[in-house]
Amino acid sequence: MINKNLFVVILIAIAIVVLFGLFSAQSLLFFAGLGFLTIFALFYVKPEIALYIIAFIYPFTLFKFVYGSIDVEYVDIVALILFITFFVKELIKLLDGKFKFDKKIFIGGGIYLLFLI
Repeated sequence: MINKNLFVVILIAIAIVVLFGLFSAQSLLFFAGLGFLTIFALFYVKPEIALYIIAFIYPFTLFKFVYGSIDVEYVDIVALILFITFFVKELIKLLDGKFKFDKKIFIGGGIYLLFLI
């Protein structure tokens, strides 16, 4: 079941993307935004689908998304969307008061923060 807060956030994001697409001459950004929101909603409901996609695409590491000077592998794009989905899901739990700090989930958090510094 989709959380009501997420549903509202997705509707607002879709409205922003649609309005941007209507008043912009760049239709590519419009469709890319809609695609991202669709994949985001799918990964929010069933995150294991993202893991299956990553496992399927990983052997094909030479397939890349190339647009101008941007050169990104498809596996990295799926993993980034999954990470953003996980972060938003935890943020919604934090705002609802249902968040519990679980060391199993954030076991590498300290090392990651040291790496960022």
